[in-house]
Order: sequence, then structure tokens, then C-alpha cells
Amino acid sequence: MIGCSGSNQENLQSNSTIIKIFNKSEIRDLTRILEFFNKQICTNQQLGKKNFNDCYLSFFERMSEVEKIGSIKIKISFDEQKKMYAQLSDSTFNQIWTFGKVVNRLSNDTLQQIEIKYDCKYVDFLNQLGKDYNVINKYYENFRSIGDIGPSMVADLLINHDSYNFKDIRVKLFVAIHYLTLNDQYERKR
Repeated sequence: MIGCSGSNQENLQSNSTIIKIFNKSEIRDLTRILEFFNKQICTNQQLGKKNFNDCYLSFFERMSEVEKIGSIKIKISFDEQKKMYAQLSDSTFNQIWTFGKVVNRLSNDTLQQIEIKYDCKYVDFLNQLGKDYNVINKYYENFRSIGDIGPSMVADLLINHDSYNFKDIRVKLFVAIHYLTLNDQYERKR
């Protein structure tokens, strides 16, 4: 264990940062979210479940390559993602996400969009995690300033992915929620 945060503990149920912020039901749901994301990226990277850290590194290598061509393809099944949402309690979902509206510039249609909720336990988690990681503190501060995941935050996570300790389960949760949010925004069609 590093410091008092319990940052290298490999499950959310015993991580001191997580249990300080979320209740037991929410932690079970956060575990579902993390397990879903881990399975998706390991399958997409064709690495199996041997070492999730390798899956994250491979995922970021692929993401860095697709970012260079100007198109981010997360490659997470949105149908499977919606099934995962259905397994979450409304309370947990609402401690992370909310629905907003966005106007499609091409069609002028108003579409529903998932967003990270501005005042919620997940943002409290980002604040706490930012105390251990300067790059996450920058993400947190940017989020607090604009109330959304901005393009610079997306780029910063890609560019600085080697600054993250993927052995820290809290970092994995942060990455999972970031990319699941983006995947939803890219794939949601209503």
C-alpha cells in the first residue's frame, strides 16, 4: 500500500478513497462499471484477462494512434454499455452522470447526451484523486471550470497516459468513466 490512500489495492470495496465517498451499493455498481470497461478493452485489444494493466497500456497505444488521424474510435459496444447501465441503480447512475441536450450542427436536431454530473460523488472522487495525481487534478479543475469534458481534457488524457499509474484501481475507474462517457456521447443517437 502506498501512503494512506490504499491506492494500489486491487478492489474498490477495500479502497479507502472509494469507501470514504461512496456507499456499499454504489461501490458494487462502480465495480460493475469497472469490470465492464476492463472486459471491453481487454477483448478489443485481444489480450484476455491475464493482466488488466497491459490492457490499459495497449488501449492507450491504440487510442493515441487513432487520435493522430483525428478520429477517436473507442470500440466499446454501445448496446453492451446500455445493458451495463440497466444493471446500475438509478442512485449510482445519478452520482456520476446526468442527461443534457446538445444540438446537432448538421441537422439542427436536439439530441440527448450523457454528461458527468457537476455536483455529485464522482466529482468528489475526482477531487480526492487529484490530490494524489497532478494530471487528474488538472482534469478536475478543467471540469469544474467548464462543467463538461472538454477537448483539451480528452487530448490531455491521451497525451499523458504514461503519467498514470494503472496499478491504482482508482485511476482505472477514472479512465473507465471518462471513456464510457465519451463512448456514450459518440454513439447515442437520440
